[in-house]
Amino acid sequence: MREVSQLYEASRHNEASRHNEYSTLPKIGVKMLISGYPLEIMDGDAAHVPLEWINAVLDELIKTLGDQKVFVLSILGLQSSGKSTLLNTMFGLQFAGSAERCTHGAFMQLIEVDSSIRNYLGYDFVLVVDTEGLRSPELSTKITLNHDNELATFIIGIGDVTVINFMSENLSEMHDILQICVHAFLRMKQVKFTPSCIFVHQNVAESSARDTNIEGRRRFLEKMDEMAEMTAKEENVDDITCFSDVIHFDIETQVFYFKGLLEGDPPMAPINPSYSQNVQELKTKLLTIAKWQDRYKFPLLSQFKSRVSDLWSALLQENFVFSFKNTVEMMVYSSLEHKFGVWSLALRKHSLASQTKLENEIASNLIQEKDVTFLLTEEFGKVYNPLISEIDKYFTEDKNKDTLIKWKANICTRFESLKSELIEDILQRFKDLFTAKYTRSELDEKKVKYMDQLTKQCKNLASELKTEYMTDDQMRKEFDMLWVKWTAEVMKYQSTGKPVDVKPNVEKVLLSQFKKHPNISDKVKDGLFRKVGGHIVIKTDELCSIQTEDITDWQFLKDTMARSLEDIIKNKMVDMEAMREKPTAMLCQQLQGCWEQCPFCKAICTHSIPNHDGKHSVRIHRSN
Repeated sequence: MREVSQLYEASRHNEASRHNEYSTLPKIGVKMLISGYPLEIMDGDAAHVPLEWINAVLDELIKTLGDQKVFVLSILGLQSSGKSTLLNTMFGLQFAGSAERCTHGAFMQLIEVDSSIRNYLGYDFVLVVDTEGLRSPELSTKITLNHDNELATFIIGIGDVTVINFMSENLSEMHDILQICVHAFLRMKQVKFTPSCIFVHQNVAESSARDTNIEGRRRFLEKMDEMAEMTAKEENVDDITCFSDVIHFDIETQVFYFKGLLEGDPPMAPINPSYSQNVQELKTKLLTIAKWQDRYKFPLLSQFKSRVSDLWSALLQENFVFSFKNTVEMMVYSSLEHKFGVWSLALRKHSLASQTKLENEIASNLIQEKDVTFLLTEEFGKVYNPLISEIDKYFTEDKNKDTLIKWKANICTRFESLKSELIEDILQRFKDLFTAKYTRSELDEKKVKYMDQLTKQCKNLASELKTEYMTDDQMRKEFDMLWVKWTAEVMKYQSTGKPVDVKPNVEKVLLSQFKKHPNISDKVKDGLFRKVGGHIVIKTDELCSIQTEDITDWQFLKDTMARSLEDIIKNKMVDMEAMREKPTAMLCQQLQGCWEQCPFCKAICTHSIPNHDGKHSVRIHRSN
């Protein structure tokens, strides 16, 4: 039936097959349930609940039987602890049972309640959910933790009552799992119901076990109450003070002790009559839940369907909690993550301070580029080494050091990676800073050189035109001709640069990144850029975040501006007033003369250029 459910769910994602013969598959599941056969509700190999399939079967079941009231009974326990045997004995079912992992996942089976006692019990059907054993040796330790914690939370959540089965009087077998279940229920705030549980201890030899284990049960409940209260505070959940506030449990009336199934050693040992009596007592307790639990309301089939959907959806969002052994381990890890955040913040703050300090020294020409790496590493060592010592001390001296040790390597690796990342980012920033500094110096030198050249040519032009009377338009035209000639002369000595072919570089990067993919070389060479270009459009307004980034390739910028300026001048689109000082003002300034006076006769120097070279002179000195 697992393949049938997979086939149905696959068909639901195909529009063409939604209304064909696959839509009748849920009726098969309904026939199985009504006929008394179990139906898989959770895939044990993939730890997955096929919600679409389960919902479709329950909808079809409601159409067939009506929206009847059901009592959902689930069972949970370690592998080979006698769970399936207990259910088979109690209700005459045929769940598979053996010493190995015979049940995979979870199965539900529908049992109709006789009409004569329906009103007394308060429900129409019993829905029994059998599960696979926890802590299976067939699964690895890491997989077992996630799988068992998730399974236990799901089974306890969907049941009105969950029988938690133990192989002996020892309660510690399920202690860790129940802690995770409580923590999960508190985190899943959208799941609004309080399940109930009954403890069953099997293979108990002494009939006085209930009395002799009172103290053990009390200590167990005290520890569970303490964990529930601690977890509630951590998750900011109010009104949770004990274990029973999350999972209803009474230590006096909801604990049963069973003798062994067989009298003597198998295979010839007979059935123990006491076992059947114990099962009957438990059955009576379970079926009459409405009598000993106040104002208990049994769910309708439609409500059970919603419960399964809500619970599984919530479980999928809480993967974090299931990866831990118990609540203590999870709290220890949360505390460790908080400490790592403090250590990381300290390193980042020192990184920012070191960066600011070295940037100022670079701007003041106190540091050479070749010394930056050494100085930065030295600065980081002032804080990094003490923090490493603090981390080592935390892992060796904390009260939970035995639990913490498993995460030490991971924390040290993450901290080392953070340091390397910060240093690499700062070094790249310093590299850009030095590049900008060198480029700015080169640009300033060229600026002075070009200003001198342009000023000298303007003076020469003014000397040539000093004897001519010219209008402002004529002078502007002469200066424009000088500007064009000068810019063309400057451009002759500028390197045009060889165009860069980007395609080979991109191909090289793609081949290195996707070298494990089959036929990647052929795909890259067979028009990858044309295919990508057909799917990607980069708009200018989407690049606004990089429009103001610092420019590092100044040579490219200068070449581009020079070529653009030449085109503008050739097409006579240049606005001279917006670009430089007016030619008329410059020519007037140059043609106004020297204006230096003779100290004796006060005659004005006849030289046409202010601050000219050589001595001042006049053609005729004035008489006194």
